[in-house]
Amino acid sequence: DQTLRLANAGYNGCEIANMLELPDSLSKEFYNGEYYGTLKHNAQGQYQKYVGWFDGNPANLDPLPPEETSKRMVAMMGGAETVLIKAKQAFDRGEYRWVAQLVNYVVFDSPKHAPARYLQADALEQLGYQSESGIWRNFYLSGVEELRHGIDTKVKLAKANAKIGEESMTPELIFQKLAVKVNGPKAAKTADILINFKFTNDNIETNASTKEANQTFPDLYLLSIQNGVLMAYHNKQSEDAQATVHVSQRNLVRILLFKIDVWTFLKGDMIKVEGSSMALVKLLSVLEAPNRLFNIVTP
Repeated sequence: DQTLRLANAGYNGCEIANMLELPDSLSKEFYNGEYYGTLKHNAQGQYQKYVGWFDGNPANLDPLPPEETSKRMVAMMGGAETVLIKAKQAFDRGEYRWVAQLVNYVVFDSPKHAPARYLQADALEQLGYQSESGIWRNFYLSGVEELRHGIDTKVKLAKANAKIGEESMTPELIFQKLAVKVNGPKAAKTADILINFKFTNDNIETNASTKEANQTFPDLYLLSIQNGVLMAYHNKQSEDAQATVHVSQRNLVRILLFKIDVWTFLKGDMIKVEGSSMALVKLLSVLEAPNRLFNIVTP
């Protein structure tokens, strides 16, 4: 309510986050400590929910991308070395938030500028040490790690229960996950894809009797990729489809989420394709796995 009160008075999310304070009757209670979330973070979240990303200032309506902005800002301020002199003075005064914001321009202008990276890391490290919130501290210190050592592409990311979760997905969730894996520009340059899917109950665990389970299968879906956009339609098939695929939900997940090579399935009996198998291959060709090891403080 207080976020919206201030938003209605014309303040933006950043301003509101720096204005709000809990009353003493709440802030002094142990259970209201900022151990996970923070008042600033939550205020910004409420602003985004009700107002959106645009704060009403037309200068922020269509700004230049960060890298281009940084190049112009650094040049306007007299170059990287001049910026770093001022930033080091601010660091010595303990103005770590300002240092992190200022030196970020230099890092985005010259990502390999070692003194800038190290000064930025030092500022973020101090902010991390001062953060009561574990989430804020983790973000700050993750930035420090990237600036000092770069991204470790050999790190093994946690995949606890991922297999169980993915293989238990409903067809709707399968196709929703596929939609965000589609490389839109690449798919838009290829011919349209139209595939009928008929889900069988093979390899699917169910508490229902075999007779009851068979009454719900095959579950029909029509998958379409046009103009780089994937859409799936329940209880719909097309005579114009390039292929009709008979497969269980679990095996489709294994194929489409890169668990098992599609040709291995096509040679076996776990999937049946009527029409052109290349339609399924073409679908796979426009999907891309997300890069979970992306930069957060460097371009």
